[in-house]
Amino acid sequence: MKKLEVSDLEKLTFYTDGSSRGNPGPGGFGVIRLNNEFIHILNYLGNDELVERTFVKTAYKEQCENTTNNREELKAVIYVLKLAKEDLSYQYEIFSDSMYVVQICNDWIWKWAANGWIRAKNKPIENLDLIKELYDLLNTEFLMAEIKKCPGHAGVLENELADALATNDMTKYDKLIDKNHIIEEEPFWFDKNFVEKIKKI
Repeated sequence: MKKLEVSDLEKLTFYTDGSSRGNPGPGGFGVIRLNNEFIHILNYLGNDELVERTFVKTAYKEQCENTTNNREELKAVIYVLKLAKEDLSYQYEIFSDSMYVVQICNDWIWKWAANGWIRAKNKPIENLDLIKELYDLLNTEFLMAEIKKCPGHAGVLENELADALATNDMTKYDKLIDKNHIIEEEPFWFDKNFVEKIKKI
């Protein structure tokens, strides 16, 4: 039997974003996954034609009445890692425009854990509750996940969509969907997998 290699696993790419109006203040996070698929359509001559279209595969937003930008950025990545933990048959590529989150996931979190969750010079770690949750998820056995930096507010479509969800700006979200001819089989707020939560902390 052939041994399963990492390269054999299909890759799912997610974009995440977090936001707060005031720091702290009301805010939220958003997660988006798009996928290009080939579908059959009838062209203007009535002939069958195979064309590529972009579909929304995951769209999620969650709002919080009192939070910070960094907390929401962390919560967005945690949300995707929870999805990943439920299905380890894929590779997961997670983009965040937060250098804070990317450095935590790829560097700082391992040093902090080894040091008993204390920063250099015995300084406390902010958002430790979320960071410990993130650490547990990153340590999931057989999880294949990469957290990468993407530029923020630089015209990256998925990042702009995630930003619209994080800021609860559905006008912006709908305009981006329409402008880029992205297909939603159903509006995401009717999707059985979509849950919008208002949380108080």
